[in-house]
Amino acid sequence: WFRWTYVFLALFLAFWDTISFGFVGAGLAGGGLGYFSLLLPHAWIGVALSYWTLAHLLNRSTIELDEDGLRVATSPIPWRAVTRSRGEISGFDAHRGWSNKGQPQFQVRVIDRDKRATRVLGSLTAEEATYLAGELNETLRREVRAPSTDLR
Repeated sequence: WFRWTYVFLALFLAFWDTISFGFVGAGLAGGGLGYFSLLLPHAWIGVALSYWTLAHLLNRSTIELDEDGLRVATSPIPWRAVTRSRGEISGFDAHRGWSNKGQPQFQVRVIDRDKRATRVLGSLTAEEATYLAGELNETLRREVRAPSTDLR
């Protein structure tokens, strides 16, 4: 999740949130909304961007693929989780998209039986995405062996 861009964004948002909430708080403390209420959307945008930035600075994703299925958990900041039962999964692929700067950006997607693709991980290099998709496909194709019950 971590990129140096988010460090800059966190510093910018500390300034943004301080100013926005300062003006909104001053307006509310003055007994009326007046001109200060015009900055309320700026404060909400600051809250949303701050949450998004903290998630990108602090979060780690854990991918588990076993006989029960796929679970992608993200912590410590709550974020979207991906779960699929093993029967729903057709495979995984490495998909190329584009960043905001027009650079290629890769992601690993899970492909459902009905051919719908859902992003599992994003913002990867081509090598990272190809490796992870290959490892997940290999794990998916392994047979789950039941323990032997023959006691001879």
